[in-house]
Amino acid sequence: YAKENPPIWFINQATGIAESERQLSRTYERTQNASVGDQAEAVFERKVNIASDVP
Repeated sequence: YAKENPPIWFINQATGIAESERQLSRTYERTQNASVGDQAEAVFERKVNIASDVP
């Protein structure tokens, strides 16, 4: 068998996951010095982002 290149959907998924990770770490950094209200908002935002990543 010839070794196949990884399929496009796999690459997209991997880059999507990497991007989500970056967004999460940015969100986390922001929330470290934020008020409780801002933190709650960021957590909600994060849940929405994660939910929208699901195909």
